[in-house]
Amino acid sequence: MWMEELPNGKFTYRERYKDPYTEKYKKVSVTLNSKSNQAKNKAQRILNEKIENKLSEKNHDKVTFKQLTDEFWIYYPKTVKHRTATRAYNNQKILNKKIGSEYIVGNIDKSFIQKTLDELYYQDNYSLSTTKQIKSLISQLFLFASKRDYINVNPVEDIVIKRKSNTSNNTTPKFLERNEIESLLEHIKSKRYRDMTEFMILTGLRYGELSGLTYDNNFDDYFVIDGTFDYTQAITKGVKTTPKTNKANRKIYHTYRTKRIIDEVHEENQLLWLKNNVVKTDYIFCGIHGNPIGVYNFNRALQIAGEKAGIEKYISSHILRHTHISILSELGVELKTIMDRVGHTKPDVTLSIYTHVTKNMQKSMIDKLNNFII
Repeated sequence: MWMEELPNGKFTYRERYKDPYTEKYKKVSVTLNSKSNQAKNKAQRILNEKIENKLSEKNHDKVTFKQLTDEFWIYYPKTVKHRTATRAYNNQKILNKKIGSEYIVGNIDKSFIQKTLDELYYQDNYSLSTTKQIKSLISQLFLFASKRDYINVNPVEDIVIKRKSNTSNNTTPKFLERNEIESLLEHIKSKRYRDMTEFMILTGLRYGELSGLTYDNNFDDYFVIDGTFDYTQAITKGVKTTPKTNKANRKIYHTYRTKRIIDEVHEENQLLWLKNNVVKTDYIFCGIHGNPIGVYNFNRALQIAGEKAGIEKYISSHILRHTHISILSELGVELKTIMDRVGHTKPDVTLSIYTHVTKNMQKSMIDKLNNFII
């Protein structure tokens, strides 16, 4: 600390400190009326307090986890789709059971987060997918905190969740074999659901894309995916939103069968509108009131049919998308073409199915060679 006498007879006391973020020296000062030892001691206390406040003001170390999440949820839903926000909000409820509302954000470190995620996955038996989603949510929360200067470093960086050893056989995405496809279709009672199932198998659409498909999207030789139906809300309140990714905006060429399915569904819809005296809808695969069919009802119908067909796989709308990829892989369609058709941005899922099918084809080749007699 040093002192400077001012022209007005007062005294300014100054002290330097190093900013831990820039590593540059900065100054704080206080002006008193005296230069006595008592005044010097007082000045030192004031300067020390100022330095302490300067060093801690960026950390906001008294911000609680509840304060952070309350602020985060004011903005986050406005930046993502309703479906994404709903999933994240459900994961927030799980996270709240692990991180107390009064926990100080600045004291939550990498070790604590790693322990929290490990407990969720290994002890509480949440799925790997859910655990990774929660990890992503934590990362977004702390990124938000960093931008607000509540913390200096995002503690989620470099955190790893290792897959349980006894689930290693589940890494390959499931898809239906040809005989399973035929059996599943035979056991679906509703013709509309059968048409939807077959159409998804032949096109690889996501369920939201199928639900959001309108007559304006359909042309002679192809149809266009320009949005997805948000089925996380009530069907009557759901809306068609932008596609999941930019890559999801795509043109899908018809097969003879997909064209025929849309023609048949259109004829059925016209009769349905007359019979039920409802207003004509733009949605192709709609229910009796003209609204898209809820994914829960569709998945439940698939699961019932799958059980009756004796298929020992978890059946949902997404397995139909994987099945389409497996069919194209078996037909020898190149990976990039498959990715373009199904709207995949990253090759991970496509490649895992592609590789699995290729192994089956290799096995078939060896079987044929083993039976070849010279």
